[in-house]
Amino acid sequence: RESGRRYAKAPDYPGVMRTALAETQRQVGDLRMNEKGLAERGLLVRHLLMPGGLAEAAAIFQFLAEEISPGCYVNIMDQYRPCGEAAPPGDGGTISRAMLDEAIRAAKKAGLSRFDERDMASLIRRLMSR
Repeated sequence: RESGRRYAKAPDYPGVMRTALAETQRQVGDLRMNEKGLAERGLLVRHLLMPGGLAEAAAIFQFLAEEISPGCYVNIMDQYRPCGEAAPPGDGGTISRAMLDEAIRAAKKAGLSRFDERDMASLIRRLMSR
């Protein structure tokens, strides 16, 4: 709730998102991948980590595991990069590797087992090696 209010000026975001996630899960189920590892159908949740938002992320992962599906595929994103006046004062800046690792541990602790652990640097290295 705090991130929705602080960054998006959308205090009702959590409730709206919970309803949308539940309905999407009802309609398409867990994400299914083909033999090439490409998504074919299903729910994929992308969560953008925010500065100081580990407790909030842990609560979101708990919600996903308990109320959506423990098989929910989650992409934990560390790409928050405030520019200019986009970042409220005292937001802590960018997301560290340690914070990303902590979020991944929180997702596992919540009972989620399907998530994308790649950070941006690893993804770039992988793409450049092709």
